[in-house]
Amino acid sequence: RRVSLACALLQQPQLLILDEPTVGVDPLLREKIWSHLIYLSQTSKTTIMITTHYIEEARKANRIGLMRSGRILAEDEPNHVLNQYNEISLENIFLQLCYEDQNR
Repeated sequence: RRVSLACALLQQPQLLILDEPTVGVDPLLREKIWSHLIYLSQTSKTTIMITTHYIEEARKANRIGLMRSGRILAEDEPNHVLNQYNEISLENIFLQLCYEDQNR
C-alpha cells in the first residue's frame, strides 16, 4: 500500500484518487499520510479524492460526502455537517442518516 501511494505521488498528478489509503497502517503512519495529503492539497494544484470507512478521518478533508448504497446522504465541509446535525461525531451522523434512509 505504501509503495503504491509513493508511486502515485511521484507522478505529481492533478487528480489523485485514493481508495482507503490508511487501512491497515499503524496510527503514526496514518497521521503522516494525512499530513502529507493535506500538505499536497495546500501547496500544489492536486485535487485529492479519498474513500474511507474510517469516518472520523474524514474530518481532515476540506469537503466530505457520506454515502450508502451508492447514494450521497450528506455533502459539505465536515464542520458544516457536524453543525447541521448538531453532533460531535461524523460516525453518529452517518448512522443517523442510514437509519433514516432505511425507514423511508
